[in-house]
Amino acid sequence: MKVKVIRRYVDRHTKEIKEVGTIEEYAKSRAEELKRAGYVKDITESQKNDL
Repeated sequence: MKVKVIRRYVDRHTKEIKEVGTIEEYAKSRAEELKRAGYVKDITESQKNDL
């Protein structure tokens, strides 16, 4: 599942810093976890086509 970073964070699994505005791909469960924490948001279909 592709998501857009809306708040900078350090990924606890990879220890990488994720910057605001970047597009990341995660398993659905991990993406949902990050959305609940307020770090990412879903990318809409129109945004996916623009990538």
